[in-house]
Amino acid sequence: MHDKLKLLLDKIGIPKEYYDDFKEGKILKLKLDHTRRNGIFVIEVEKPLDIEVIKYINENIRIGFPSMESVKASFVIKNKNYDDMIKYYNYVIENSTLTKPMKELFEEKKVSVKNNTLTIELDNIAEENIFKNNMDSVEKLYKKIGFNDFKINLFINKEKKEEIKEQTPKVEIVKEEKKESPIIYGDDVKGSITLIKDIITEEQNITVEAYV
Repeated sequence: MHDKLKLLLDKIGIPKEYYDDFKEGKILKLKLDHTRRNGIFVIEVEKPLDIEVIKYINENIRIGFPSMESVKASFVIKNKNYDDMIKYYNYVIENSTLTKPMKELFEEKKVSVKNNTLTIELDNIAEENIFKNNMDSVEKLYKKIGFNDFKINLFINKEKKEEIKEQTPKVEIVKEEKKESPIIYGDDVKGSITLIKDIITEEQNITVEAYV
């Protein structure tokens, strides 16, 4: 471990058991903005750091530089294996700009790596659009860990989509038949009713009853 890196680690009080992760490490540069009050330490390491080490540095590096407004660290991995991206997937999703419900959703997704491409298996276009809207934060987090030359492939599993569709219970809408209520046109029948067969002459004021 180079002296400047050891000085930085001592300054932020990193536990001694984490020192082994930085055996061949060194500080490549310190990036400062025009105010010189915001900086990023670029640190080279032999292999990807454990998630707990990264968390500790992110949470404590500011303590070592109280006069600065913000201090961060990003890493360059000398011997990177892109398969390692999988073990950082949940950490990256958790710290991305996705909302909490979406983080929980995407943390359950199946991921795989081939060459330098991380493939995330999705269920539908809606999930794809949500992830694309937050893609920038996911890529930045992976680059900060040390994976700076990679691609993310979003794959919609059509077979799984159909399986979910088949498992979704169909809702059948039953139309209720309207019951016709009897309607009487005119006045109620009063007095005696004469059957049509009994009418044999012309008479006035004969009452007959009929149903239509």
